[in-house]
Amino acid sequence: MQRVHKLRLQLAKLCKIRLNHAEGVAAKLGKILHDMPPPNARQIQLLQQGLASGFLDHIAQRTGNSRYEYMSCKGHSISEPLFVDRKSSAFKSGGNKRNVMPDWICYDSIIRKSLRRIDEESDDEPSTIAVMTNVTPLQPTWLSSIAEGSALLSFGDLIRDAPVPIYSRANDAIMCSIETRFGDSSWPVPPHQIKMYDEIIRGRKQKQSILDDVYRWFARYLLEGKVFSKLRNLLSMLNDPPAIITRRKNVAKVHLLVSTLQEYKIHNAKALAKAWEMSGAKFLYNIIKSWAKKTHLDEVKSLWISTAKDAVEKQKALDHI
Repeated sequence: MQRVHKLRLQLAKLCKIRLNHAEGVAAKLGKILHDMPPPNARQIQLLQQGLASGFLDHIAQRTGNSRYEYMSCKGHSISEPLFVDRKSSAFKSGGNKRNVMPDWICYDSIIRKSLRRIDEESDDEPSTIAVMTNVTPLQPTWLSSIAEGSALLSFGDLIRDAPVPIYSRANDAIMCSIETRFGDSSWPVPPHQIKMYDEIIRGRKQKQSILDDVYRWFARYLLEGKVFSKLRNLLSMLNDPPAIITRRKNVAKVHLLVSTLQEYKIHNAKALAKAWEMSGAKFLYNIIKSWAKKTHLDEVKSLWISTAKDAVEKQKALDHI
């Protein structure tokens, strides 16, 4: 317990040095609370992610051979099955749904134990087995983020069908998914999201991607109001749903909008705001009005110009930060 106490103090001091912008006694003062309450669900998840990121090469996945058997992500060096100790809080016995063993875990170390302590009914197994200590459950959805840059994480082709690309305001980019694998055995894990434009321009996926895809998705999300919130009111004034842009149908107004965006390399809000600043708030309106119902032309024009002016002002403010 003295070692635990000293470690807490050491971590608190590190928090003050590295995380002084965060909230809490540790980050602000480098001290600990002696009456700190148990972590809530969100804090537990963050602790699990922190442990998993520190034990990337100690991650194991449950096999289909047994509900208790795991294989290490370092399969080239650890090829034998691994087991969770019965004394571990992660160990679940019985057959009901509440007692399902976690599919993915990370562990501190591996020790050898007598088989009798794990399974007294089996006579055919070796006399000892490999048992993982200090086991923590984890979610495979975390791996693409916490293992980014690790040699254990590898990427394949862009995924163009499902999940479909999305627009991320935080990244100001069309984000697409890429086939993601983890470990020496290349276990498939939930796909990693990347900036679609960067990946296409990088040229590694030209065979799997068509260059105008990013512009098609940006055009669709622009008209759907997902790039600029103000344009959400545009949907009810359009004569066709923006979804036709990504269905790759041969429609003149779709081709004109997408080709214009591609010509000016407009694939995010920042690039469009710069174009509005250089060419005026009516930039693209002559193309957009072909999407508008005739009864709403004036409203569409007013909304478009207003959105353009707001976007330019916001971008100027961001450029000065």
